[in-house]
Amino acid sequence: MKAVKTPLFKGLTTGFLAGYIGLLFHAIGANTFIIVRIMEPFWFFAGIIAVLPALERQSEMPPEESARRTRKFADATPLSS
Repeated sequence: MKAVKTPLFKGLTTGFLAGYIGLLFHAIGANTFIIVRIMEPFWFFAGIIAVLPALERQSEMPPEESARRTRKFADATPLSS
């Protein structure tokens, strides 16, 4: 949570942590992750929260540097094997 500085990202992170704590308490009496409606959004937001620091760093760098890094990544990623 200390890695993000944007208020929106801090709010998303805080909300995710609050939801996670709620799920932990709910899991005491029920098998929470068997329900797809709970499991899918949880893992989706877990992925989003994990990427937030990188997104924030990328938004702070100059556009030319960001474009150069994106091109470098796209060139290194094979489309098919």
